[in-house]
Amino acid sequence: SQSIGAQPSPAQPKGGAAHVSWGGTARHDGAMAMAMHRCAKSRLRIYITKASSLRAADFSLTGGKSDPYCSCEIAGRPTSLIKTPIIKKTLDPEWNYDGEMDGCREGDNLEFLVYDHDMVGADDLLGKFVLDYDQFFPGGYEGTVLLQETGKKESFLTVKIEVLQVPENEADIPRCFVLIEQADGLRGADFGGKSDPYVITTVPGKVNKNKFRTKVQLATLTPVWGEEDEISGYELGDNIEFVVFDWDRTSADDELGRVTLEAADFTPDGFSGWLNLTLGSSAQGRLLVKVDLYIPIPPKPPDPAEHITHDMRKPAPFMLRCMDTGKV
Repeated sequence: SQSIGAQPSPAQPKGGAAHVSWGGTARHDGAMAMAMHRCAKSRLRIYITKASSLRAADFSLTGGKSDPYCSCEIAGRPTSLIKTPIIKKTLDPEWNYDGEMDGCREGDNLEFLVYDHDMVGADDLLGKFVLDYDQFFPGGYEGTVLLQETGKKESFLTVKIEVLQVPENEADIPRCFVLIEQADGLRGADFGGKSDPYVITTVPGKVNKNKFRTKVQLATLTPVWGEEDEISGYELGDNIEFVVFDWDRTSADDELGRVTLEAADFTPDGFSGWLNLTLGSSAQGRLLVKVDLYIPIPPKPPDPAEHITHDMRKPAPFMLRCMDTGKV
């Protein structure tokens, strides 16, 4: 089912025979290159080597210590989280840990958090550091950084980032790009009447290993994302489903509303507008999205006379042949 608050965008000018709904008059080969590189994502290898001079968060008779570990995630994308093992009773842990992280998009920053692990109660923050996208992309990063929010303790963290090559999809197939702009009128699912919303975009009925998930926007009912991604495994005729959730750190996420955009509403000229969300039988706010399609030129049918050369097409001179002798 669907609930559309605006009509699909009018048809855009087309270049050649390929439809490129994001505009322009590019030739087919140029349009293909645009589709290949659009919404490119990176895979990262994160090395968390060590920390030094951490704050003592635990009391002991032999002097204060901590049980530190370090986590790293793409800021706003909690599902990207990786973390080191816990090292007991030290203020200078050496983890020598490495892990991989997929789906890093342009503008994504990396957030490092060092905690003291507690068996009872919440873990204590020992320090944090945010590494901006431009600092590690495309050439990576290696260094020792000064942690923030350390409780007046000068603490350090040593990390290394490698940007790994991800093979691009070079197949000339239909491509579908979705831009999640913003939402409004969402319900408050958390204490205080706010939510921490994010959007998951999928194709209904398909296994979506690479479903598009936006960042979490904290404590708001009018989130603005401005995030674009490609629908993995899209085929012409597929519908697109948008589901808005409230993110919770310690329990299952709450659904805030959903809507399905039918293929007929965005094929072939795309769609741009508000979609009305529903939860059960009630309205639950709305979502502003844009959908663009790349549809390749169909292959040219084979020419049955392709093997015939120009010389073979020349007419033969008129000749008479004797039926009895076969002579000309």
